[in-house]
Amino acid sequence: MAFQTYSRDLRFILFEQLDLGRLFSTPRYSEVTQDLAEMIVNEADKFAVNVLAPINKEGDKVGAKHTGTGVTVPDSFKAAWAKQGEAGWLGLTGNPEFGGQGLPFSLKLAVDDLFFSANTSFALTGSLCMAATGVIDEFGADWMKKAFLERIFT
Repeated sequence: MAFQTYSRDLRFILFEQLDLGRLFSTPRYSEVTQDLAEMIVNEADKFAVNVLAPINKEGDKVGAKHTGTGVTVPDSFKAAWAKQGEAGWLGLTGNPEFGGQGLPFSLKLAVDDLFFSANTSFALTGSLCMAATGVIDEFGADWMKKAFLERIFT
């Protein structure tokens, strides 16, 4: 059976139960619309199904390996990482000043839910980056922000 997501349920939770649209009426998120948020969830669903789920088994079978010179991951993870960067998934909530999109964290959680359900081991790598960018953006020196944030977000 092919991997299936539940993005319909996520949209219901986000827009019906949680009324995420109220957040878009605040000054911080006034440029975000429900259409944009739904598009992001739909694209995350496609990425989860078409990119992440197909490499899940290889990630479990091959895994990450610590070598004398660093850590290696399956080749399919490298290709998926590049696609993730091109799509801007790591920069969803990031500071726009450094290439992030400045979207609500609640929307990022919905995207994460899709990614983790498709491929937990791959999704974990992005989570570590998000934790690091949050610390750098909040507490890092200006040179750190310039050196690292845009490279991670994009």
